[in-house]
Amino acid sequence: MATRLIEAIVWRRERTMEPMRRWLTERGPAGAIHGRWPWPLRKPYERSHLRVYSVGGGLGDELMCTPVFREIRRRNPQCHLTFIARRPDLFRDHPALSAVEPFEKSALLRAVPLTYGWVIPPKRPLITLLGECVGFSFFDNQLDPPQIDPSAEIQRRVAAISRPVVVIQPLASRWTPNKVWPKELWRELIRGLLPDFDVIEAGTEALFGQDDFGPGFHTWAGTTSLADFVWTVSQATVFVGPPSGGMHLANAFRVPSVILHGGYESPDGYHFPRTRVFYRAVPCAPCWLREDCPYELKCMRMIAVSDVEAAIRASASEPRTGVVRVGEIPPSPPPETSTRRFEALPARPRTFRDSTQPLLEAFLRPVYSGIGSIIVLHRIVRFGETSQQPSNRALEITVDDLRAILEWIWRVGLEPVALDEVPARLAQPLPKKFISITLDDGYRDNLLHALPLFQEFEIPFTVNIATGFPSRTASAWWHEIEVMTASTETLRFTWAGTHYKLPCDSTAARQRTFEQLASLIRQQGRGDREALLATLGEATGHDPMKETSRLMMTWDEVRTLAADPLATIGAHTVGHHSLNRLTDPEVRAEMLDSKLEIEAELKREVRHFAYPFGGRSAVNEREFEIARTCGFATMLTTRMANLFPEHGELLDRLPRLGMSGNYPVVSNLSAQESGLASAWHWKFRRLVTT
Repeated sequence: MATRLIEAIVWRRERTMEPMRRWLTERGPAGAIHGRWPWPLRKPYERSHLRVYSVGGGLGDELMCTPVFREIRRRNPQCHLTFIARRPDLFRDHPALSAVEPFEKSALLRAVPLTYGWVIPPKRPLITLLGECVGFSFFDNQLDPPQIDPSAEIQRRVAAISRPVVVIQPLASRWTPNKVWPKELWRELIRGLLPDFDVIEAGTEALFGQDDFGPGFHTWAGTTSLADFVWTVSQATVFVGPPSGGMHLANAFRVPSVILHGGYESPDGYHFPRTRVFYRAVPCAPCWLREDCPYELKCMRMIAVSDVEAAIRASASEPRTGVVRVGEIPPSPPPETSTRRFEALPARPRTFRDSTQPLLEAFLRPVYSGIGSIIVLHRIVRFGETSQQPSNRALEITVDDLRAILEWIWRVGLEPVALDEVPARLAQPLPKKFISITLDDGYRDNLLHALPLFQEFEIPFTVNIATGFPSRTASAWWHEIEVMTASTETLRFTWAGTHYKLPCDSTAARQRTFEQLASLIRQQGRGDREALLATLGEATGHDPMKETSRLMMTWDEVRTLAADPLATIGAHTVGHHSLNRLTDPEVRAEMLDSKLEIEAELKREVRHFAYPFGGRSAVNEREFEIARTCGFATMLTTRMANLFPEHGELLDRLPRLGMSGNYPVVSNLSAQESGLASAWHWKFRRLVTT
């Protein structure tokens, strides 16, 4: 009778307080904290005795409480802190806890619940919301490893594996069926990994108990204890799975992980380090749906096996730092630095810019957003393929970045159009806001990585080809000199009577040498540039066409790309020279010859042209005038701005929005498309023409 009475009191209290807590949580951290405990009431963490428990109750939910324990101990060292845990053995001897009790409903009456579930989807990182439950706002994304005693058998099994180990957890908790990546995609991933890795299936339930993948695959799911499961994850080279207990264990033991979020929940809820995430921002995401997905888990099926495998290999190749052994808890940072953790994180949950950018975009969009935009991209790379030089990395975005861009276009309701339609759209009185995507130079990854995504989203695009690249008569010199500077400690050569001795013995030195060489190369004319590259090749033993052949399409590949109905091919000169360094006849030859060569190879008219480099220092009135005589319908610069009806009379100098791998692509694209970035860059000029 007494137990039922206690349960009724607890239930009644929670039902009464829940609507208020939900409302206060939506108001932000200040409302969540000071609204619940206004002055002069003490916050829970300030008490001399504090009992807490995790409402979620899962393994990951309880592990996420460990940063809260550390913060309570830092703020109130004298507090007697008790954790009511469903797995008390995992938290024994935790340095921030005074006591650990087994979970019983009768023990919850005077305990503070730690939950992130007042508002779903959560408005802030989950650990931040847990901290708000005891009266403070903070952020920490490093969990503490649980204390376990693994069996001798599981230690023997793991020790017998000589190759790198990928631990997979295909099935999440029974909370929801919507975190599960399709079984056939898991099978394809496992087969792709087995030549180089041993793969262990872990968890409470086996998905591949009946499959025979060969001697490199081990199914331990459903046959081991919780302690053995924890041990298995702690010994992984890479962990792969949905956002569940395994993900939190990988974070606690500093194991690199690849997490398949799909559209169920956003990775913004965690910001875990050493983690590569696959999130698909479909219109219903994040859903946090507990029932079966009505859309047949499209968000999970959109995660490509090749991308996941590339992410695993990239994670496995990175040096493992801060390894934590079982039974070890790393010391907490000293008090004078722990308050700075929020500032030190590379991906913060919320910043002043995060708060103000949407407001500024909404304010400026009616004036500076225009009627359309053209995006310019270059390389579309996989994980681990990014360049080391910042200048080259600025030309790259990942496959996931491109997917995020296409999802963003879909989500905000812009109408994707082919470049052929842009002149007509500019002439319409009130057209629907449109966007057109272009890719410059002619990289092979445009065919291999970008085309499948454009086909998936049914979005048209234009690839502007510098014809010297597929013909192998011109060098993509910015990639060649990156390899050259990385292949020697000192670069010595003579050019135009000047002797150069450029250091390449450190990252900073290579970057300075790269920029110096790039400036020197851009100053050369049509014949001199290739001669200078040949000189550099002799000095370093590097073929100045090697990277060009590796990265750029051949004409056969260009024809394959052009055969797709979504693709349009434009011209981008012959040799990708800085046009302001050439004479008038040379500029005209670069433009017209590239148009004629593409038309001869593809047997179709070329109507569009993109200026190489395309900034104010590279092209101006002279180049615009010459381009108009070559018969192009549109001519594209790289000046950052949106399109307005007035651009219908200025088709020789259309601006474009550039995407760079050095910045978060969706936030950057949103700032540019709204006009916020261009208004600031051009000192609030609305129409950018020169």
